[in-house]
Amino acid sequence: MYEAVGTECDRPGTLQRATVYSKGARIVCTGSADFVSLDPPRFPTFRDFLASIRSLDWCTQSFEMVDDGKPLADAIANGLSATIMAVSDGSFKRTHGTAAWTVGTEDQHHMLSGSVVCSGGEEDQSAYRSELTGLYVIMTFINHLCDFYNINSGQVEIGCDGLSALQTAFDNGMILHSDIPDYDLVGAIFHLRKTSKVLWHHRHIKGHQDDYSDELDTWAQRNIRMDLKAKAHLSIATRQPRHYSIAGEPWQLWVKGVKLTKSIQSTTYAAVQGEYSEQYWRGKKDIDATGIKLVDWTAIGNAMKLIPRPRRVFVAKHVSGMCGVGRFMKRWKEWPSDACPRCGDPEDSSHVWTCKGPGTRELWDKAITDLSLSC
Repeated sequence: MYEAVGTECDRPGTLQRATVYSKGARIVCTGSADFVSLDPPRFPTFRDFLASIRSLDWCTQSFEMVDDGKPLADAIANGLSATIMAVSDGSFKRTHGTAAWTVGTEDQHHMLSGSVVCSGGEEDQSAYRSELTGLYVIMTFINHLCDFYNINSGQVEIGCDGLSALQTAFDNGMILHSDIPDYDLVGAIFHLRKTSKVLWHHRHIKGHQDDYSDELDTWAQRNIRMDLKAKAHLSIATRQPRHYSIAGEPWQLWVKGVKLTKSIQSTTYAAVQGEYSEQYWRGKKDIDATGIKLVDWTAIGNAMKLIPRPRRVFVAKHVSGMCGVGRFMKRWKEWPSDACPRCGDPEDSSHVWTCKGPGTRELWDKAITDLSLSC
């Protein structure tokens, strides 16, 4: 027994005709009508507009602007009357990253500027991610500024001293591979480029020019100021909780409570197949559960990546035992017996390392010597 509790209200003005009927245990509602468009909410100021977008909280914690961004919006809309200069720089120390940024014209330095703490966990942080963050925040603010002031065209030139970040963001196409570093942030930047109403130009600013020259152009001067500002913001980064979501990023994938931002394909494969691999090796008579835990799988994986693919195939076949030794040569009917050619004992893959036949000691000693010399 249910009782309806509520306040009677007027009938909505957007009601549409529909047909409702029963079909077995289901109730079906069908009909057709025009789309009902709802006017987006309007905000009195650009700052209020930004505050309404919760996914940008980490971007808007520390920023300044002149006259609610209107002079910058006018400069972008005017196009040829002003050159819009956007400059950022990142800073990275230990497990924290920050970025500082500024957007203005040649004669007005800081129409819009701020500092941010980079998203991600301890292992995600790097100088490269800090530079990408600066580019992302500038593009985010400009795109929302254009939305608020109804700007549909314009040009902005963006610069930083992180050449790799600039190339990733603007030069290498917009094909997003899941194993690239900072997949989430790069994907968000690509989304901003696709949805932006302005045309983006970019330039590389040579970093730390003040170390060897007193004659600095406007781009270099602003980059140096942003470098100092980003470094100063590190003290705030160490006191803030980590944040992980980035507006416009592709889907998120978390494994064991950790958001994946790089090597997604290989990490996912290891997470999915790791347990199956352990179960396989536990079934081997010479490896128990304790032994599995003692294996440094990460070190083995890193070592395998350093050798050519044919060598990796050889190692995998030899470790599994399924290779050209007496045991399998006899099974494959290539040899009449499984005898070791050196000592005559039954030969499997482990026997290759322990054979006491003539000449094996000399070969072993030479291999150890060569290994010592290469380390």
